[in-house]
Amino acid sequence: MKSCKKIGRNTYQFFDKDRHTLDPTELTKESALFKAITNNDFELYFQPKFDAQHNRLHGFEALVRWPQDDGSIITPDEFIPLAEQNGAIIPLTQLLIERLLKQLSSWQKQNIRFGNVAINISALHFQHSSLIDTLIEYLGKFDVPAYCLELEITESAMMDNPEFALQQMTRIKALGVNIALDDFGTGHSSLSYLKRFPIDTLKIDKSFVKDIAHNDQDRNITATIVRLAKYLGINIIAEGVETQEQAYMLHIMGCHFQQGFYYSKPLKAEQVVDFINKNKLNNQLK
Repeated sequence: MKSCKKIGRNTYQFFDKDRHTLDPTELTKESALFKAITNNDFELYFQPKFDAQHNRLHGFEALVRWPQDDGSIITPDEFIPLAEQNGAIIPLTQLLIERLLKQLSSWQKQNIRFGNVAINISALHFQHSSLIDTLIEYLGKFDVPAYCLELEITESAMMDNPEFALQQMTRIKALGVNIALDDFGTGHSSLSYLKRFPIDTLKIDKSFVKDIAHNDQDRNITATIVRLAKYLGINIIAEGVETQEQAYMLHIMGCHFQQGFYYSKPLKAEQVVDFINKNKLNNQLK
């Protein structure tokens, strides 16, 4: 019952006695994770997304980090799998959506034009009915225009239950929120779903971008994804852009929206305003 309450109520969980024979270290991590959610210990960082065609800022992606008492930071690769395993991912994502929209509201009041801001949604949370309620609650609470928000979902979130995924996406789009398909090309989705689902953006996985300048196969796959997106009228963005050569090759392929260390490392919230002002990009964003 306690576990059900943690992941959003109105659900059920099976008891597995083997679960209680875990390494004590693992149980300690779980306890620390739930405590961090309760204490709101997580931080959002913002990585800029650039429009290479017009040489301007397009928006940001919000990335979560877990600061520790010793000054170190735990990255999502370390704690998100644990959160998905024990159900903490739903209350965690609800917390992050609230934090994000509160931050966007603050920037709005400062007349900061930040463009479109994306946040990752796990497949587990995407398939939970509470996601829509969370979006409605916090978009209204902080009075943030829905078009400022973009949800990044994975191919697996669509494939697990395509009919529900279509219904869920339709509800999200009805709110005015944008939808991006994350890590495109690494999963097993049918191309027919791209026609059916109301997807605004395809995000090219960094595994294709990494060797795009030296690997013909990666280059051809990326070019094919870009052409496919254009045929379907879907925006395209590449992540993991780290070099000028990668940025240039993506640009000539027609992939103008890009993000990665070549443009900027993820920024703390208090660094974002200075970043926008320093680059004189504030008046170029809607």
